[in-house]
Amino acid sequence: MSLMELKQIGKLVKFMQDDFIVSEGEMGDCMYILLDGQADVYLSSFTDTPIKVHEIQKGDFFGEMALLERMPRSATIIAATNTIAIRIDQSNFQLLLEKRTDIAMSMLQTLSARLRKTNEELLALKSGNYETNDGKLDLTGEEDCPSRHKEASAMPASEQVLEKDVIPSIGGVDKIPSIGGAEAPKPKAAADDCGKGEEAPDVIQILDLLPPQHSAYKYELYQEDYESNVLDKEVTCPICGEQFHADLIRTSKLMMSKNDKLFRKFYSNMNPLANNIWTCPICYYSQYFYAFHAVPVYKKEPLKELLGKIKPSIKVTNTAKDDINIVFIKYFLAIYMEEHTRGVSMINLAKCWLNLHWLYSDVNDEAMRDFALKKAHHYYKEAYYNSRLHLASEEELKLGVLVAELCTVCDEKREAYNLLARLIVDKQMSSQLKQYASNLMYETKLELTATK
Repeated sequence: MSLMELKQIGKLVKFMQDDFIVSEGEMGDCMYILLDGQADVYLSSFTDTPIKVHEIQKGDFFGEMALLERMPRSATIIAATNTIAIRIDQSNFQLLLEKRTDIAMSMLQTLSARLRKTNEELLALKSGNYETNDGKLDLTGEEDCPSRHKEASAMPASEQVLEKDVIPSIGGVDKIPSIGGAEAPKPKAAADDCGKGEEAPDVIQILDLLPPQHSAYKYELYQEDYESNVLDKEVTCPICGEQFHADLIRTSKLMMSKNDKLFRKFYSNMNPLANNIWTCPICYYSQYFYAFHAVPVYKKEPLKELLGKIKPSIKVTNTAKDDINIVFIKYFLAIYMEEHTRGVSMINLAKCWLNLHWLYSDVNDEAMRDFALKKAHHYYKEAYYNSRLHLASEEELKLGVLVAELCTVCDEKREAYNLLARLIVDKQMSSQLKQYASNLMYETKLELTATK
């Protein structure tokens, strides 16, 4: 099919380097054929920044699954270079398949490969390769994740609204936060510039949104080359419709320096935790940047109503983007919105609290560091055992190892050991992850033996 023929059934579109072409979680109404340039495919991580899993080259097509399945996008695709593509919407999709039988055949091959992989995983389950502490796995539990099943639930946790008597609100209260006029607590000044201090700026006035132990902090977030590692993006808020500017992390420029416990990655040129959450300065809608536009239809009106109630109580007095206190506020706004709307994502809550655990570690607040860790532990267990996850096999195994590691630090070592024993026999686990899990299992065994 010639370029002229493609133009007749689609629209020529251009993307600048680092532009989002599609976002994971949003409903798709079109597919793309790449005519020039390159695009990268990212999957959301359950810990921090998205993971690059594939490169799309000239001549490749993508986005067709959203049209075939009428389901949300399964990945985020970002232009790696200046890119030209043909966008084909639902109405012309059938016409494309009729004129380009090679594309139709390629789509069928992709579907066949995915179905074969699913069948192999089901056969592995039925053959009894997975065991529980009591022997063979009970396959009568939840249909979505039998290998992780712990307790059956009438409704998946990912679709439940959190009950107040089960999950406490962020500030330990049940009311909408009354924020105006309240002053942040003033702890004793720290000895250095990293941590709490009376000189830290009073950036926002909040009464109940933040935990009582939270303070104001002094901490240097960015390196000198920060501006070269982010892209100034004009963003349209999916809730209020207003436009604002936000810093987009250039993931291709992150220079990892080391891995730490709980799968934290350190980078020599910036701390991406500071830019993970985008917050609309007009309505205060807050979400991870790669999921910012992926708001389910059923959530939009409840979010508008919720934000309308809390907006008059929020007073930002300092909007400096390099202020660690602003970063904390963004995370707690994202948590508050997730907890108080239908369709709670346990994995999002877990990720927020783990990121907060790392940030509190950076500012040397041990009490809040431990508080955030316990919250992350709770939500990750809920996500792993009781939620429907949309993760690649290796990522799901990695999540299991993370849950086990959290159990070890939260004094649930026996549960951690049993979980690791099940995970390391999975043939799909990479050698690197298996080594990490085996080392953790050995250390846990030593600790269990020492306590006998």
